[in-house]
Amino acid sequence: HHNSVEVRNVGYGATTFRDGNRTQLARDVLKSDRVVLHLGKRVKRVLFDSRKRAVGVELLDCTKHFADRVVLAGGVFGTYEILVHSGIGSAKDTKSAGVKTVIVDE
Repeated sequence: HHNSVEVRNVGYGATTFRDGNRTQLARDVLKSDRVVLHLGKRVKRVLFDSRKRAVGVELLDCTKHFADRVVLAGGVFGTYEILVHSGIGSAKDTKSAGVKTVIVDE
């Protein structure tokens, strides 16, 4: 295991370097005037327009952020929970969450 006290093997590791220094994707690669990151925020649901196109997110504190594009990165469980509470998924899952189904994924 690569994090154990005794390392017995040598191999390649997945890391990101920029200009010879180790970097973080969110801090350096996505840094742009066109990209706004909301790190550490708790998303309640995705907001949609009348064409069922994602146009923003509502946070747990009820503030809303709108954008041309929405990218969720809440991990395997967090992203699923956000999608279901946004009305995306099976009708059974959205109904059990008390949410109207917007986009059905059978």
